[in-house]
Amino acid sequence: MKPMLTILLLFSCYIKQVYTDVDGIIIDYQTGYVDGVPLPGDLASLVFTTDVGRTIAQILQLNISAQGSSVDTVDPEDTTHPCQKWAQISTILTGLFKSNTSGECNDSARAAIRAGFHDAGAWSSTLAAAGQDYGGADGSIYLFGETSRPSNRGLEAVANTLGQLAKKSEVRVADMIQFAAAHAVVTCPLGPRMRTFIGRKEATQAAPDGLLPSATSDAETLLELFFDKNIGPIDLIALVGAHSVSRQFSFNTTRAGESQDSTPGVWDTNFYEDTIRSDFNAGSGILTFPSDKALSLYGPLQAEWNGYAVRQEDWTEHFSRAYLRLSLAGVNQIQEMIECTDALPLPITSFP
Repeated sequence: MKPMLTILLLFSCYIKQVYTDVDGIIIDYQTGYVDGVPLPGDLASLVFTTDVGRTIAQILQLNISAQGSSVDTVDPEDTTHPCQKWAQISTILTGLFKSNTSGECNDSARAAIRAGFHDAGAWSSTLAAAGQDYGGADGSIYLFGETSRPSNRGLEAVANTLGQLAKKSEVRVADMIQFAAAHAVVTCPLGPRMRTFIGRKEATQAAPDGLLPSATSDAETLLELFFDKNIGPIDLIALVGAHSVSRQFSFNTTRAGESQDSTPGVWDTNFYEDTIRSDFNAGSGILTFPSDKALSLYGPLQAEWNGYAVRQEDWTEHFSRAYLRLSLAGVNQIQEMIECTDALPLPITSFP
């Protein structure tokens, strides 16, 4: 039996001191494991020394929402607020990420979301345990020129823009990339205002290569790759929903610009249904990645995939929580961070 299927079967049988939520996510309060993986960084010890540490742990253990207030904001002119700089940066990012004609999120927003995934995703718990605990959400995609890697093709411009903005604003590139990804998500109509935290250390070397997913991978390969990043199976199904606003330019250059969803400027769940119905043929304007199709057909997780196709609110909450976990990959001083969610724009809850 393949390792990931064995893990999934073990999850379904393990009931001691656990709670299972409506999406089938198993939470073990004794070990802190959620969806089969430990809490990230310095939260894994379950010794919480700060309010932020406790808050993040509660979010990841499904005790409180992963989405922020829909009314509170930070005044960009309030010099006493610890997130003032981020409120000023937010104004700039809105101008970069929002289409002035349609109100939808644009290609720069899509690139920022992808950059957030690719910077954070270049981390491995196996390598970290072997002494190579670097990479992850540390800004190395810009700081060490990782946009030259084939897996990061197309991110050159956005990485440079965000890196230069970080320097100009005197903030860390590692935080800028993750803040920009969160900003881009909420800029998209119906996108969640994800709980967002600041205080990552910056890279001192390039991240290990070869740790990002391929658009042609089979389901078990993807599940094992993300499990090694401490992203559980059900979280992965939520995370790939970011393709709701994706367009591809390099996977198939003969169909450059085609989206993975019928409404690529809106943060909705059409992606899940579009992927189910996809036959890979040109002409529809939608190009489905083989990896997404494989996940949609993977038996043990098919119910979750099909469920997100019709449950927008559940998906946005689950995505917000799963992305928070990913945005902390390789971060070992989580309890020293501060929350700057209120520096993000308010969510657009209806469209058009």
